[in-house]
Amino acid sequence: MNIKAMETTAVILMQVILIGYLVQAYLHQDMLRVLFVLLTITLILIPFGIAWYLSIDLPTGTKAAIALALLIHSAGGIARYYWIYAPWYDKIAHSISGLALGLIIFSVFLILNLRGVEVRPTGMYLGIIILVFLLGAIWEIGELFIDSIFHSSYNLGHTDTVFDMLSNTFGSLLAVAYARHLILTIPDGEKLSVILTRGR
Repeated sequence: MNIKAMETTAVILMQVILIGYLVQAYLHQDMLRVLFVLLTITLILIPFGIAWYLSIDLPTGTKAAIALALLIHSAGGIARYYWIYAPWYDKIAHSISGLALGLIIFSVFLILNLRGVEVRPTGMYLGIIILVFLLGAIWEIGELFIDSIFHSSYNLGHTDTVFDMLSNTFGSLLAVAYARHLILTIPDGEKLSVILTRGR
């Protein structure tokens, strides 16, 4: 079994776990979480649809990272892991989300390169770090908004926010390291977008 097939198998297994959480939420008549899991399952399928539509292969691990980030967030809420294993579960979730977002951003840069929009590797690396940071900040504001409406406790104050942002940044740095590794494997004279077409 090659690495791409292993990645697809891992994503399918994560989808099966999510279906289990979907059933659990339904049995508890938690329709909000039922809708959330349905949305999560749909979001996991989007990268496969994009790859098929554009006839490309996203960088290996991107689909699995997205699925894992979404699974961890779903499990954190439904199985209450955010609270049972606080604060570490949340920081792991943010790190993996930072990695997944970083790989999505890297993929977007590669797709732009495929379409003739040149972005230097340094620009990609900075773009990954900055955009993950900004999206993480928006997420933190979202947590405050959710807490104010539902009287939940996703945001535990300034210290929690700082460590969430550090975890996001750690994940983005992992994405940058992986992106750099892939770029260094490109033969001289090839475009960066060759990363998207290697398996085709």
